[in-house]
Amino acid sequence: MASGNALAFLRQFPTTPRLQGETMFRNRLATTVLTAALAVVPAAALLTAGAEAAPSHSISTPAVHGICANSAVVLKTPGKGILGNLAKGETMMVKRVSPTGRYVYGFARGTANKNGWIKTSALCDSRVQASI
Repeated sequence: MASGNALAFLRQFPTTPRLQGETMFRNRLATTVLTAALAVVPAAALLTAGAEAAPSHSISTPAVHGICANSAVVLKTPGKGILGNLAKGETMMVKRVSPTGRYVYGFARGTANKNGWIKTSALCDSRVQASI
């Protein structure tokens, strides 16, 4: 479409009169305040969600911890890729804790006998006195 035709096309639609002075200032102020409020609410929700994700107990590393849950699934990565299982009473040499605190990494001693991740909730709070 040629530029002359485009201008003729746009001219057929009526335009609203431009806001001037105090009315324009009020509309811009209202838009700015609304935008700021919408930006603050999700940020506050993220901050409070992070505080709730903290683990209820602390896990010391490196240390041998017992499995207190009936069973624990050993994973390749936190939440994915099953490598094996640990039964209640077996142990894990914990080397690392995930940033969220939900998973721990280490050597699963017992049925699995592999390095992997398990849920923190499956571990006993106290360390097990075992030879490393």
